[in-house]
Amino acid sequence: EAIVTKEHSEHSNCYVFRHDIRAYGKNFYEFTQRAQTEYGVKYFQSKISKIEEDAETNDLIIRYENLKTGKFSEFRANLVVLATPLVPSKGTKELASILDLELDNYHFYKEKSYYDKALSSKEGIFLCGFCQGPMDIPETVSDASGVASQIAMLLNPVKFTQMNEKVVEEVEREVKITDKPRIGVLICWCGINIGKYVNVPHVAEYIRTLPNVIHCEDNLYSCSSDSQVKIKELIKEHKLNRFIVASCTPRTHESLFQDTCEEIGLNKYLFEMVNIRDQCSWVHMTEFEAATQKAKDLVEMAVAKSRLLKPLKEELLDITPTALIIGGGISGLTAALNLANQGFKTYVVEKEKFLGGNLNYLNKLYPIHEDASILLEKTKELVQKNKNIQVFLESKVKDIKEIDVEKVIVDSLRCSIETVIRKHLKDQKEDDVIKLVLSTTDIDPHFSNVGSTKCTVHHIPSSSEAHENKYLICGDSSLCKNVQSKIGSQASIFGTDLKS
Repeated sequence: EAIVTKEHSEHSNCYVFRHDIRAYGKNFYEFTQRAQTEYGVKYFQSKISKIEEDAETNDLIIRYENLKTGKFSEFRANLVVLATPLVPSKGTKELASILDLELDNYHFYKEKSYYDKALSSKEGIFLCGFCQGPMDIPETVSDASGVASQIAMLLNPVKFTQMNEKVVEEVEREVKITDKPRIGVLICWCGINIGKYVNVPHVAEYIRTLPNVIHCEDNLYSCSSDSQVKIKELIKEHKLNRFIVASCTPRTHESLFQDTCEEIGLNKYLFEMVNIRDQCSWVHMTEFEAATQKAKDLVEMAVAKSRLLKPLKEELLDITPTALIIGGGISGLTAALNLANQGFKTYVVEKEKFLGGNLNYLNKLYPIHEDASILLEKTKELVQKNKNIQVFLESKVKDIKEIDVEKVIVDSLRCSIETVIRKHLKDQKEDDVIKLVLSTTDIDPHFSNVGSTKCTVHHIPSSSEAHENKYLICGDSSLCKNVQSKIGSQASIFGTDLKS
């Protein structure tokens, strides 16, 4: 609260009277240090005995003991904020009773395992956020993501069965390449996140002068529901065929604005977003003029790009439902189990001779003081038993690049040919001459989309003691070569490109 106060009123003097700093959590203690070094918040290690109001000035007089010196002192303040502890809501006990859930010593919902806090004491009920205790926003988001993955495993048998295509009532308006661009721009203050460090009205004034910008204005929060209504009204009123929002990151809000455009009949790919929060205000907090100029440049570039935007149609693509986990530590194994239980074929690549990473070198796990080996062995056992997980030890990722689909098909054919040949030759005698017709669809039904090319494999029994099998191959060139490469040097190609 002291930092927020300083951000909104930089001339305010903020003081924190504290007994003990209990900054439990990632970077929480560093946050208290930042308040002091960057924002000038002063901390008093103290015990407050009484707060009284001055009848004449209405100031509040704080009487406290300085724990460093042992002396008693007074402090005069205009405003006192009591930082109360976070406690469970009144309905927690009642809901826990209805759902038959356990509560911890502080009457928050109790998790089943310290290492999997998404699981409650009752199967099928999951926990996340403040119901487990105090936590910051990033941690609540992380918790919610964890719960989503748990539910994805639970719903794996019926996934995709209840999916419905989104229906947009407004018919998409045709925008031709020859149409003159009519661009609308909305520049967001984002409270003080942008507005304090960037001259938003000045940026809006400049953008209005650019060619093809029909309308430009600034507003307080572009992501709010009333702003979505406003965007629709602006598109309709000014007959806009492009729209730009200059605000925060597209990672969190681009889809929201695209949906808004679609709902008014504007193709979602005619929308452009500019991140003047992360790229201007946050990185140039002490450079007001430079941040403003950079914001103008970024929005101007977006306007130039917007002129060239074309409406696009989304196509459905087949995907390979597999996952690669790089690193077989406890986090990697947990992720692999989660993905595998969602039905994905999962590959784990580990550079060491064993799984578990640093957990192999720990004795007790804080704060419950459980043997690290218990968690590790249990996780490894689950991984080994899971049919969807394949582990590669003493392995490293050599390269990551775009997949060549044709090469994948060819490589897969090569791996499958020997299996097919063995299947066909299984019941034959060694001295039989066998004519075997292979096709891509015989080898693997999944390759039917590349066409059914064929070749003929003639098995010639060996007359030597070595019993070396020999093969004569004829038929489609590419498939013959693939068969030869798999069978080896004892195979000869004859009559390449002859149709079997």
